[in-house]
Amino acid sequence: MKKEFALLLAAILMLTGCGSSSASATASASAEAAKETEIETQAEEASPDADVLKGLAVRGSDAQNKQEEVRESVGSWLSELGF
Repeated sequence: MKKEFALLLAAILMLTGCGSSSASATASASAEAAKETEIETQAEEASPDADVLKGLAVRGSDAQNKQEEVRESVGSWLSELGF
């Protein structure tokens, strides 16, 4: 169940716009962190018995243009989660 929820949360973060590019990288990073926290809080409230793990936001442009860097980030994130 933990694996499925972690992957679901990652998908939700991407689909809700966390990781989308904006004009200001600093403001964007702050907004992304706030959105991730909000989504994690909503997940905890929706399923209080679940273990809600830290998500990972990846910009589509980074996934396309910085594939090796993103691959390493995803690998590290999954390792930290125990996968």
